[in-house]
Amino acid sequence: MYLTLISAVLMWFCTCCCAQHVLTQETQITTSVNQRVTLSCHLNTGTVADANYPYWFQQRAGQPPRLLIYDTSIRPSSIPDRFSGSKSGSYAYLTISATQPDDDSDYYCLMWFNQATTAHCD
Repeated sequence: MYLTLISAVLMWFCTCCCAQHVLTQETQITTSVNQRVTLSCHLNTGTVADANYPYWFQQRAGQPPRLLIYDTSIRPSSIPDRFSGSKSGSYAYLTISATQPDDDSDYYCLMWFNQATTAHCD
């Protein structure tokens, strides 16, 4: 089973951005059924803050993205509790506590950035 990870950065109301926000994820993880897997999303410009509202999406082949986690760790009611989110330092994490065959998907992390969370421009 392969979990493909793709990063997305959403710039919102960013009129003066000195810092280039880049999110980095593992390219691919190989696992087997019923294993615990943690996917990471690294922010290059510093600590992942509450104001970045980390999101995680899953996209299966031929289907639209499905929201798994929002605001770091909140899971929509339709998402199984084996999916969980967390953050620490410059990383956001998605953990799948017991992988299943249909978890063979692409995973996207997304964070919000606005003028208040970017570097000041002189």
